Amino acid sequence: MTRTLAHYERQEQIGEGTYGQVYRARCKDTGRVVALKKMRMHHGGYWGMPLQFIREIKILKKLTHPNLLQMIEVVTSKGKDRVSDARESYKGNLFLVLEYVSHDLTGLMDVAYQFTEVQVKCIFRQLLEACAYMHQHKYVHRDIKSSNILLDSHFRVKLADFGLARNIEPPFSVEFTNKVITLWYRPPEILTGATQYGPAVDVWSAGCILAELLLGKPLLPGKSDLEQLKLIADMLGTPAPDTWDYLSSMKRVRSGEITLDMRKPKVSRLRDKYAAKIPTTAMNLLDKLLAWDPRKRLTATGALQNKYFWSQPVAPEDPAELGEIQVGPGGHFHEFQTKKKRKEAKIVAEAAREK
Repeated sequence: MTRTLAHYERQEQIGEGTYGQVYRARCKDTGRVVALKKMRMHHGGYWGMPLQFIREIKILKKLTHPNLLQMIEVVTSKGKDRVSDARESYKGNLFLVLEYVSHDLTGLMDVAYQFTEVQVKCIFRQLLEACAYMHQHKYVHRDIKSSNILLDSHFRVKLADFGLARNIEPPFSVEFTNKVITLWYRPPEILTGATQYGPAVDVWSAGCILAELLLGKPLLPGKSDLEQLKLIADMLGTPAPDTWDYLSSMKRVRSGEITLDMRKPKVSRLRDKYAAKIPTTAMNLLDKLLAWDPRKRLTATGALQNKYFWSQPVAPEDPAELGEIQVGPGGHFHEFQTKKKRKEAKIVAEAAREK
């Protein structure tokens, strides 16, 4: 029999997405701190369990890896009379009970946390190991971004949010939705309209994460698909003619919705602009991860064998050897919370100016 929400004491909200909120909570039976991911059963005018939620549960049950966030159980809020918390208002909803992890990358970057070179290497290796495991088991994540990369206080990585993940078993004629991957981490093939794609989309997103870790800011913060493609061309250079021929076969280019001026080829500015911040070995790896052509992009497994990981400083196998993440008051930093604090600070500042 499915357990109810009565077994958990909700503490504070730590996240919010299209289909619900995420809370930090404590199990009343064991005292364990967990994350509760609430799933709205009414969304977009429809009542019922969203397909994304069903997929996420199936994937979390199937995939087990140290760098993938693990599901503990699924609970329901039915049986409201058994819930002692008077604030409980979630009757009719389901909750995923997940491992609680104290930070996400976006939250740490929002408070200007400075990662060292060896810390970056350790974090990125764990992300690639998570990707390699998923890809070997024929799954693609499709939403790798900084807020979905969780870190505990000892630099252990957990890749989270599998709502957009899909199985990529043959036949390869299956078409997927093109409305995936957060814009700043979206690869050229998705921007141009590909509906048949594979693990290479995750590798591009991972490359964007590596650059973000090293720079302390997003590499390609576009505002629209068209602007994003132009940002990629401006930073990484225009694609080779044969690569653009391949991308031009995608429907958004054929329809004229997405265009790229190829009359004046551009060369990559990445090395010139960021040579002082990105080590040469990391730059060489980025070249292979952020290849325009997904067919030529390095795989996650291949990336793990790259010279970057064997050059000094070499990251320890056990992330805990790096010590603890040193943060200020509060101790826990997630994107939802840091954005909320910035908004509150802005309101206070505006009120002070009006006095």
